[in-house]
Amino acid sequence: MHSTIATSIGAIAISAGLVISGVGVTEAAWPERPIKVIVPYSPGGSPDQLTRKFSAVIADNSLLSEPVNVVNVEGHFSVGATEAKNAKPDGYTFLFLHAALMSAEVVNPDSGVSWRNYDPVAKTSNFGLTIVTHADSPWKTLPELMEATAVEGHDIKFGVNLGAINHLTYIDLMDAWPGSDFKLVQAGGGGKQYPLLKGGQLEAGIMTSQDILTFQDPDIHVLGYSGPDRLAALPDIPTFRETGIEAGITYDYWWFAPVGTPPEAIESFAAALENAIQTDDMQEWLTAKGLTDDFLKGAELQADLEASWEKIVPIANKAKSALNK
Repeated sequence: MHSTIATSIGAIAISAGLVISGVGVTEAAWPERPIKVIVPYSPGGSPDQLTRKFSAVIADNSLLSEPVNVVNVEGHFSVGATEAKNAKPDGYTFLFLHAALMSAEVVNPDSGVSWRNYDPVAKTSNFGLTIVTHADSPWKTLPELMEATAVEGHDIKFGVNLGAINHLTYIDLMDAWPGSDFKLVQAGGGGKQYPLLKGGQLEAGIMTSQDILTFQDPDIHVLGYSGPDRLAALPDIPTFRETGIEAGITYDYWWFAPVGTPPEAIESFAAALENAIQTDDMQEWLTAKGLTDDFLKGAELQADLEASWEKIVPIANKAKSALNK
């Protein structure tokens, strides 16, 4: 765990909105007013919670001289993503999003969204997904659920958000268990699947680890986690690979800016995010929510985005093919 905030002269100058000029210190142009971060999802969801936590930590530790305000844009995430893309590139509008930005480019190219339509700012964390059933389900392990598909086939109702990241995890899982298949139900993300699982309309589904830790409902039984290692907050939940299934992918949370945003604004905001993630408060919150600290910026971030794209494209193409059947 990190216990201190970076204190180099450069970081302090950037975070405080100051630059060193000659022998004196002068006020920089950024930030001069509040900063807006667009979260293209409803309030209360996993992306919204994380963005608001960063905003609070930045404020509590005076990492920027102006507040970071979170703006939720509801509807399909492409609506908010497009709003951010078309915003004035003045350093006061940013976008917070995950791999949906990449999968949608493949699955639904008409949506007009692409990760290349933005200037990358930072990657701050990583998350995995879980396979869940109702606690009364006859399938107590992930292999039991997968094996049941060979017998019952499409009779098992499995919730996904078609074309979205939980659909990609579903496809990754199916590829690892030849002959498996479910009756897919368009059920949205974890927050929308939760009442359907509780009410019996779904027999299995996919939720983020953050969903599981938020609901903490004994009626929801978690069969496996897609990450490479067990989570400290969910120590009893095995990874897919621990159950004998060679599958499992995780997804990153990214911050973007409209193309043409001043480099000093991008660098300053990235510095504030990096300092925020190093605080004990942020580290403890990430662990409690089942998220992994994974910070990148600059050239390393660009290379990581390109590697993520190469990983997501083949799975997203399978999702697209499934939608077109």
